[in-house]
Amino acid sequence: SLGNTNYDIFSTDTASSPETESIMPLIEIRNVVLNDVSLSYNDLSLKLNASINNLSAEISGTIAQENITGNIKVKKSVIALEYEGEEYLKQAFVKLDLPAEVVLSRQLINLKNAKVSVNDLELSMDGSIENDTVNKNISTDIKYQFASWPVEDILALVPPQFRSYLKGIESQGLLSSQGRIKGLLSDSVMPILDINLQ
Repeated sequence: SLGNTNYDIFSTDTASSPETESIMPLIEIRNVVLNDVSLSYNDLSLKLNASINNLSAEISGTIAQENITGNIKVKKSVIALEYEGEEYLKQAFVKLDLPAEVVLSRQLINLKNAKVSVNDLELSMDGSIENDTVNKNISTDIKYQFASWPVEDILALVPPQFRSYLKGIESQGLLSSQGRIKGLLSDSVMPILDINLQ
C-alpha cells in the first residue's frame, strides 16, 4: 500500500437527474449487540495504528432526516493506540456509556450524562461540540467531573515519551475534579478552561 486511504467505497454518480429534495426516512435501531469483537486499523499515511479487542457493546437509536439520536454502551474493550511510532494507549480497558444527539448539517454533537472509563478511571460529561467548517474552528461547551482517581493510576496513563517530564515526581492520594471547557478551538485560539481540583 502507498498509504492512501482505501475506504471510499461509494462511486460518484455523474448521471444528471432532476433536482428533488431528498428526505431521509425514519430509521429505528432498537438494539444491536456486539460480543467479543476484535478490530484493527492501520493508516500508513497518518502513521496511525489502533486495535480493539474483546469488544462487547450495545447500540440503539433513531435516524430522522438530519438528526441522529442514540446511545452507545461499550461494556468492555481492550484498546491499543500508536501514532507516529509513539504508544499512547497500551492494552487499556475502556468502557463507554454515550447517549448523544448528532445534527449532521451542523456537525454538532450534544452529550447528556456521557461516561467514559479508562482503566476504571471514570469521567462524566455534558455539553456540546460543533465543527464550524466556514470559520474552520470547533465550538465547545463541555462540563465534566470525576471523583477519587488514584494519582498513581493517572500517572500510569502518561505515554512513555512524556514520562521524562515526571521524573523525580512522587505523588500519592486521590484526585477529584469538575469544570467546564467553553469556547473556540482552532490553530490560534484555545477554549477557556475552568478547572477545579480537589
